[in-house]
Amino acid sequence: MMAVIMCGGKGSRFITPDNIEKPLARIKGKTLIETVLHAVILSGQFSRIVCVSSPRSPQTTEFLQRNYRTDHNIDVMVADGLGFSKDLSKALNSMAEQKVLTLPSDLALLDSDTVKKLIKRCTPSIRNTCITAVADRSFVSSIGTTCSYLIDIESKEYCYTGVCGFYLGTSLSDEPFEEFYSIVNEIQLIVNINTAEDLGIAEHYLDDDLI
Repeated sequence: MMAVIMCGGKGSRFITPDNIEKPLARIKGKTLIETVLHAVILSGQFSRIVCVSSPRSPQTTEFLQRNYRTDHNIDVMVADGLGFSKDLSKALNSMAEQKVLTLPSDLALLDSDTVKKLIKRCTPSIRNTCITAVADRSFVSSIGTTCSYLIDIESKEYCYTGVCGFYLGTSLSDEPFEEFYSIVNEIQLIVNINTAEDLGIAEHYLDDDLI
């Protein structure tokens, strides 16, 4: 199985005095991209890990190439920076016939146990399908975070987590992908960093040992 970590977004809502790119923001001394990378590596479930950056995140690209390019079968792919979907499609098109778990780089509380759980819940068994991890909107609100994207499933609202499992065919254009959903109410998936204030929420849960 392969892992794709998306870290090429502009992060326009993430504004800090030092203008740091979001994947390089630190929480408890570790960058967000390292938190996700280490969780994926420690899960021991992936034959290849691809970090997808873009011209919008040059500092992140340089950081990954300097520190991780030759470690743990990690590749750094620089996409075109044309948006999340197009950058992800470019990465997936190089992974024909593979099972792939895709994750955003801003999951500040992600750990290896959660990654293993995601593999069990979000790995399709049929080619050209994907399983998207979603969380109950009410659960997300109880944690103190907000939804960036909502979906209605059987008259109930759910939040996208940014995590999705794919079973690819020969190429993404072969036939339309069929999307399914897995409800995964895990705090490690919903404390994502969209603004600088979100770092404080994540630190709160780490400081108080609430995860």
